[in-house]
Amino acid sequence: ERVRKSASVPAALSKSDLSAAAAGVERTWNEKLARLEKELDDARAESHALDEENVQLQQESERLLAEHRFYVDDKSYLETQMANLKRENLRLKGELETAAHETMRSYLDGEAEERARPA
Repeated sequence: ERVRKSASVPAALSKSDLSAAAAGVERTWNEKLARLEKELDDARAESHALDEENVQLQQESERLLAEHRFYVDDKSYLETQMANLKRENLRLKGELETAAHETMRSYLDGEAEERARPA
């Protein structure tokens, strides 16, 4: 049985063969390590770029929120002003109508008095 086991194992490998095999394994691991380091560097660069973009977008968001608050406040102020002006307009229309009626009444009363006077 020992003979069978030893027969399945390749014949004795020379030191140069072992060195070459070890060098191949080492080269494979070194290549994998270099590839992983490059991926890590790329991921770090992308993370840094995304962090910078996030800061810029947060600043823009804050600016837009402040602008929105300004417009909401401005809209509220203008709505109040418009309501006040509408009330004032209605009041002035009423005064104008009253003044027009009084003027017309005075004019008509004056005309009636002139007709009523004997000539």
